[in-house]
Amino acid sequence: MFLRTTRLFSSNCEARGCPAILSVWQPGVIRGWILCLLAGSLLLLPGCQEEKLLESILPAIGSSPRIIAAYPPDNLKGLDPSRGIWLLFDQSMDTSQCERAFSLTGTRGEIQGAFVWQGRRRLEFVPDSELESGMHLLRVAASAESRHGLDLEQEYRSSFFPNEDARPPRLTGSDPMDGAQGVEPDSKISLHFSEALSIQSLHQGIQISPSAGFSIEFEDARSTVVLNPRADFVRGQSYTISLATSIEDLSGNQLPSSRKIAFVAGSDFQAPGLESITMGGKILSEGIVRSNISKSDSIVFEFTEAMSKPATENSIGISPSTDLSRTWESPTTLILEADQELQGETQYELTLSGGATDTSGNSMESPAIYPFFTDAEDSISPQVEIIQQARVDLPGDVDGASPIEQYFPEPQIPDYGIVDTAHVADLDEGPGLERAIVLRILFSRDMNLATLYEAMSFVPVINTGNSSLQVHRLQRGSEGNEILLLAAWTPAGYESSPVYALQISDRAEDSDGNRLSERFRRYLSF
Repeated sequence: MFLRTTRLFSSNCEARGCPAILSVWQPGVIRGWILCLLAGSLLLLPGCQEEKLLESILPAIGSSPRIIAAYPPDNLKGLDPSRGIWLLFDQSMDTSQCERAFSLTGTRGEIQGAFVWQGRRRLEFVPDSELESGMHLLRVAASAESRHGLDLEQEYRSSFFPNEDARPPRLTGSDPMDGAQGVEPDSKISLHFSEALSIQSLHQGIQISPSAGFSIEFEDARSTVVLNPRADFVRGQSYTISLATSIEDLSGNQLPSSRKIAFVAGSDFQAPGLESITMGGKILSEGIVRSNISKSDSIVFEFTEAMSKPATENSIGISPSTDLSRTWESPTTLILEADQELQGETQYELTLSGGATDTSGNSMESPAIYPFFTDAEDSISPQVEIIQQARVDLPGDVDGASPIEQYFPEPQIPDYGIVDTAHVADLDEGPGLERAIVLRILFSRDMNLATLYEAMSFVPVINTGNSSLQVHRLQRGSEGNEILLLAAWTPAGYESSPVYALQISDRAEDSDGNRLSERFRRYLSF
């Protein structure tokens, strides 16, 4: 029957003027029920349609190879691992050339693996590792060749998803929104997505510019990502949050496109100003030394707006270094007081750095230096202005002596000036004469008697012999800067002329605590 069918097919074609393409079919060469069916169906087709049908099933001699079946098919979602990844060609292929033309690309790039051939028509690809989630592209370039050296009829492409979830995640909203202003510096950033996300991909796929460290938390079943900045945002600063396409959902599907969210921190962008710095009502000026400042004066800062207390306090310095107590009289007024008085007759530099900020976080525009000099009247060292001997009369009967109460100033005693030992006073009310030389010392300021007792002494210099001169008592005169020194005097004899030095060390202080700037000495001849 098969031979009869072929003869009928040939006759039909010859009658219609068609080429006899089945002359190659010989009995014993082609077997099987498939060819019988084909031949039978061809008898039902008019004209040369049978030729075209055969060409669609089997390759014509010298025709380009084609891929007639493959797994996975294009746009498959959910790969069946048991079926593998394979391609079926319609004719025998050049295996090495096909392998070079083959590629499988995943979300992280080209996937490596091994090739297994069944015959020369079926190619199977075995990946080195399990396929990750996300879209994959299988491609066979047209450079793949048949066994006869003919190129693939056309490039083959097939995209598929190993998992059934092929939908990429989407950013559905954010807080703050893109373009927002007035964002509080201590705010958290919330990013809302259409589904749960991979934490690892978030760490790699989110950036904040300018650089700002943050930690990540999840809310709403991992579909809301919360960024916790490690430090407050800077007021007035524009920030941009960048989301890369490497961000993935739990199935490995990546964000379809990168996204950016920009916002501005804070609403007050005006830098604070300094109204004034005063000490004792005197205004300090930047870069200009202000004199006549008292060492006990407080330092008062007046700002143009409410200031951040810690930041402002930490931005203030003083040189030479001094411990300062800080008191805020109001949100705009800061008062500094030295824990111990400043040093007298000393130049200080008060510095205000750019770290001072207002309550909105805006910084002072530039650092500044305010120098001052502590040379007010209560801050300068006392000086010895005059030393005189007090001329006195003996009180009469020696046994009825009484303490001296009157003195009569003489001209100032210069260095090595002579002290008249004929003018002495009785030192006590008891019987007998205790001789005392009375010196009147006039200081430039009221003095502290206690410190004078420690600082004042007589130092033997020349030919003192058996004489003795010692501080017996100090008392104030009519003014606080006038001191009467009663010195116990024991002469050595008429033939000696001793020289003593009245010494006042720099431990002597005035009533404001200022010390002598240096040791004082006056040489006295007797």
